[in-house]
Amino acid sequence: MSDSDSTYWAHSSRILTSDSGSRVGWQPLAVHLEAVATLAGELAEFARPGDKRFATLAGLSGLLDDYGKYTQCFQQMLRTGRGHCQHSIHGALLSYFGASGENFKPNLTHVAAAIVGHHAGLPDFTGDGNSLASRLRDERYRKEAQELLKNATQDSAGLHRAIETELPQVRLTREQPEAARLDLYPRMLASCLVRSRLYTHSGYDSQHRSPAGEDRPRTTQRDDGQLAKQQQ
Repeated sequence: MSDSDSTYWAHSSRILTSDSGSRVGWQPLAVHLEAVATLAGELAEFARPGDKRFATLAGLSGLLDDYGKYTQCFQQMLRTGRGHCQHSIHGALLSYFGASGENFKPNLTHVAAAIVGHHAGLPDFTGDGNSLASRLRDERYRKEAQELLKNATQDSAGLHRAIETELPQVRLTREQPEAARLDLYPRMLASCLVRSRLYTHSGYDSQHRSPAGEDRPRTTQRDDGQLAKQQQ
């Protein structure tokens, strides 16, 4: 990161200016992560009222979703408008292996699946090279995810809190083992994540949203009903 452009950015702007170095309309990455996390958590509360764990997982999904944008590759791509950089797997790896990079249980498989699924469609948990298990075995990105921690947590207070406090704490609670939840939970998390990103990008104001449930995402409404039936 150069001294002349030390801010980490989430995305550039379509606003055309005569100044090639202008950052008018660009959104800082820390602001983006925390806004998406807040909205994802709120949508999760609409989708699963009273399910604090689900809301926490949704918030973590929002914070970690674009964690990979802290790479020099992605920041350079934004500044130059050239190139392509993988950025979806880093947050999934962090949610699965934790800040230490060690494979200890329970892994936040649902969060990892939602993050990967938001960018490229929900993967199967096991199977071919496109499965979640296969993607999480990529040592190059696993190492890179660990290397980003220092700069990322210094840049985002929300991310620092998640890494230091929320991620370890939520790991101490038991993941849902039922086969139905292994399918529904990632889809519900991904639904909250996608909609929170859409609202954030469009300047959605959470203060103007009705609390009566009209704004609950349709996918989570449907999945919530399916999950309730299977719990009866």
